[in-house]
Amino acid sequence: MDLSRAGAEVLTVVGTGEQAHIHLEAMQAVRTIRELRVVGRTIDSAERFADETRKRYGDPTVTSTDSVQEAATGADIICTVTSARETV
Repeated sequence: MDLSRAGAEVLTVVGTGEQAHIHLEAMQAVRTIRELRVVGRTIDSAERFADETRKRYGDPTVTSTDSVQEAATGADIICTVTSARETV
């Protein structure tokens, strides 16, 4: 069973910790991710995750934001991996 449609290539990840990295790796194993949008509680944490991802994987295109709505709009896959007790 697939949890995303074939051809899905825009991924939004909500969360910037180790689980976010692990989930990103899993998603890339089953889908060709061409664009990654990262959401963090702060723009600094999202930018840090984006920088780490660029260094680790080179491509895809990575953008960072602190707005879930902005990152989710038009995304093919949305992955939430945060243990935050407050709304992200």
